[in-house]
Amino acid sequence: MMAQGLLSVPEMVIRGIFLWCYTPQLYAAKPEYIDALAAFVRGRPVKPLDAFMRQSQAVLAHDAEAQLGKIKAPTQITFGRHDLVTSIRFADPLKQNIQQAELVILRDVPTHPSMRRWMSLTRRPCIF
Repeated sequence: MMAQGLLSVPEMVIRGIFLWCYTPQLYAAKPEYIDALAAFVRGRPVKPLDAFMRQSQAVLAHDAEAQLGKIKAPTQITFGRHDLVTSIRFADPLKQNIQQAELVILRDVPTHPSMRRWMSLTRRPCIF
């Protein structure tokens, strides 16, 4: 796992997860924004590597799909069309297994809320 190789959870987030959350266009257009996000991550309290590894294993071992049918509340499922972390390939299983689900796929942004089109991310849930 990357965090073990780097011996750092924050560096794994910056070097590994950021690449899946932010588009190449954002990296090219706003490198100072990416630098500010990296500084923010580095400035947060550090999760011990062993705790991160245990949490990661628990996430991988947990299958929540069987629980989706128990969700009774109206549910908005939001994906970014270009999001690689929460790919839209998960959209149909969620929509099919949650009784009152509305699916929203945002264009031109991942689901990460710090992206340029923040208003499109916040306005839609308010309408829902």
